[in-house]
Amino acid sequence: MARADQQKTPAYATSCLLAAQILVWLTIVFFYANRDDWWPYVFNPASPHLQGFLISPFVHLHPFHLGVNLAVLWLFGVPVERGLGSLRFLALFLASAWCASVMHWAVIYAFHGNLLVMPADGGADQVPRAAALGSSGAVAGVLGVYCVRFPHVPIRFPLLPDWRIQPLHLLGAWVLLELVQALSTTVGQSPSSVGHWAHFAGFVFGMWYARVLGLQRRARGDQLSQAADDAAARGDYAAAAQAWSALLASDRENFALRRKLVAARIAQADLDGAAALAAETLQLAVRGRHTQAAVADYRYYGAMFPRLRLLHGIRFRIGTWMAELGDPAGAYEALALAAEEDAATPGAASALFRAGEVAADCLHDPLRARQMWRRILLDHPHSPFHDLAQQRLQALSQPRSPS
Repeated sequence: MARADQQKTPAYATSCLLAAQILVWLTIVFFYANRDDWWPYVFNPASPHLQGFLISPFVHLHPFHLGVNLAVLWLFGVPVERGLGSLRFLALFLASAWCASVMHWAVIYAFHGNLLVMPADGGADQVPRAAALGSSGAVAGVLGVYCVRFPHVPIRFPLLPDWRIQPLHLLGAWVLLELVQALSTTVGQSPSSVGHWAHFAGFVFGMWYARVLGLQRRARGDQLSQAADDAAARGDYAAAAQAWSALLASDRENFALRRKLVAARIAQADLDGAAALAAETLQLAVRGRHTQAAVADYRYYGAMFPRLRLLHGIRFRIGTWMAELGDPAGAYEALALAAEEDAATPGAASALFRAGEVAADCLHDPLRARQMWRRILLDHPHSPFHDLAQQRLQALSQPRSPS
């Protein structure tokens, strides 16, 4: 099966759970030969106790039962753990197992009271008919989370590399079969040695757990992102732009995604729409005080739209950040443009004064500094920066003392 989550973080919880189940099975095989020895570790609805309730998900008697559960847990548990984190995954496994045990107890008490009687005969390896053991319910919970988190990732089997199946088809068929078998055993009063209701309960709990954590939104985002990338790869920029727009509706501050959408609109010859989105992106970055993103996107969009129109104060703030980040040339150009954009506002004088400071103190260009400060004296005589600009001009006019 292909890994649904491509992260390379180790799946510690899955590995520990696999090792624990193998260790318990080996312990039973080599040290608990009689049923009376391992019986206290099995959950028995006739006489439930905490020890059996907690430990029974790790107890397997038959190698086939153990092998199937381990294989499914490894195949599906690793991507689910990488998507949840180890602690949340461990909580999922245990809670699903215990939820399945409670469901098993409830069904036995409600519909199969005859199973509460201990069998009079039975060999050392015979499991009482009402006992609940094994990690099937916990694994079902993992499958429930997988169904919500990775519904779009095809399952690929090792022996059939060219044959893939969607998780919703495979897992949907499995859970439907479990439900049908559970109903048939309940209605027909023909109890099975397999806890179908427990499996169904574990699966439903896993789906509920995934939705409580909001994993369906992450799955939807992955689907839209994949659809957009596929559409862009085949040149369908309209479909790509539609998918990226849907993604932005729930993740407005995803600046990398905004770049892709701008490029898609340019590819569609929608230059006005691309410019409007670029301006909105810069305004969002400034208002959110995303300094690095604002400066990087300003350079990126500035190359595409040299005369991009921004709201008052946006370009001034970006220019100030550029100066702080060690780009005085870019800062000077941004502040000069800000002064032109904000010419009708008091902010123009502030942009002119700051541009003059950058020219004089960082670029060591007194000519451009004088140009900025003289514009304040001429165009903004009532500005608070008038006297400061006059002082800086006088300082530039004074001859420097020899060092």
